[in-house]
Amino acid sequence: MRGRPTLSYTLQRRMGNQAVLRFLYDNKPETSKKKSESEKPLNRESCDNKCGISGGSFGNTECAFDLKSGLLTGKVTVEVFDKNPCTRPCVEVHERTHEKKIAPVCSASKKCLDAAGGDLKKQDQCLDKHDVDMKALTFSTECAAYTAEEECLSKRAKKEECTNTDGKKRYEEQMKMVKCYKGCFCK
Repeated sequence: MRGRPTLSYTLQRRMGNQAVLRFLYDNKPETSKKKSESEKPLNRESCDNKCGISGGSFGNTECAFDLKSGLLTGKVTVEVFDKNPCTRPCVEVHERTHEKKIAPVCSASKKCLDAAGGDLKKQDQCLDKHDVDMKALTFSTECAAYTAEEECLSKRAKKEECTNTDGKKRYEEQMKMVKCYKGCFCK
């Protein structure tokens, strides 16, 4: 047993890592920006506000936590919620892109936690570094994921499941959202 969990651990266990990162960081302005980053939105929330998620989240990828210890396992959890046969394969491509990008951070965080042993201060340092590393990846991983999803959708445009009434509507909504997010994250 790790002892009394920090607020960060408790939130991560209850809300998921991505939700916690948005909660902890998105409402705080970034003070140190490179000139090339000055056109980027300050946080993910500004992209969400601009592009919106009309149907909710279609997938989620994050570093996995051990529910007993509350610590990272070093593995990645990928979930796809989209059930539409036209767009689901591309949401899977999107989430797998995230998986490839964050896997090294998940693994490094686990190694840090293993090295920390039962030292809670060192564990907290590992988790703080994990949070910083994940936040640093936000724009690059989202840019890569939306780029891959857009390519996938473009290839699927003429598939039967994307040309019927339901598929075509869903395809158009998804492509509009993907292009908006790509424009926001790939600046």
